[in-house]
Amino acid sequence: MQSKRILVVEDDRNIALSLETLLLREGCKVRVARDAAMGMSLAASFQPDLILLDWMLPDGDGLSILKSIRSRAPTPILFVTARDDVTEKVLALEMGADDYLTKPFHNRELVARMRSLLRRTHPGTSGAKFLAYGPIEIQVDERRAARDGVALDLTRIEFDLLLHFVRNPRVVLSREVLLEAVWGYDFDGYQRTVDTHVRRLRVKVEPQPDTPQFIHSVRGIGYRFEYDPARS
Repeated sequence: MQSKRILVVEDDRNIALSLETLLLREGCKVRVARDAAMGMSLAASFQPDLILLDWMLPDGDGLSILKSIRSRAPTPILFVTARDDVTEKVLALEMGADDYLTKPFHNRELVARMRSLLRRTHPGTSGAKFLAYGPIEIQVDERRAARDGVALDLTRIEFDLLLHFVRNPRVVLSREVLLEAVWGYDFDGYQRTVDTHVRRLRVKVEPQPDTPQFIHSVRGIGYRFEYDPARS
């Protein structure tokens, strides 16, 4: 599981710390969310390879996170919860959970199940090397992007913004999520920094930036990346 991105959604501080320690020891990159809202935010920004998900959370339940993620991404999800009712387990699996492990559990079993899921969902690769959406094409490893076959001259930030948009088509992304995904946790800038870079990216990506075909503003929230060829 070396270098795999794992999102832990767990409100119990001790369990969350134990899982984080275990996964870091396995060589994973780990983010921890203590509630449903943060879990959804990190699911979009961190782009995890696998999610460990608790059922009961302070502001909701794991099923709502599962339903939301399943509507837009195939990220493998392993429920890790104290709820051991068979009916609830079946419900979670029918809604799209990939596996279900009840607490208390043995660390070796958890790691084995995670490795099994990652083998099935990420056979030999940690992500797509080539992405395309409408006329936008991205060579991920080479950090090259093009529109209609014409290369786009993008800065590092602009490329990372475009890559995150293409990986999350039709999803409304808040400025906070974009800051976290592109600049990281240590970035001290204001949210308006996102608007500045999006404007610059539009100039390079959009045929007519004033009537965007790709990067659409969502008032009061952020942006949605959705190809609209009619807007030209």
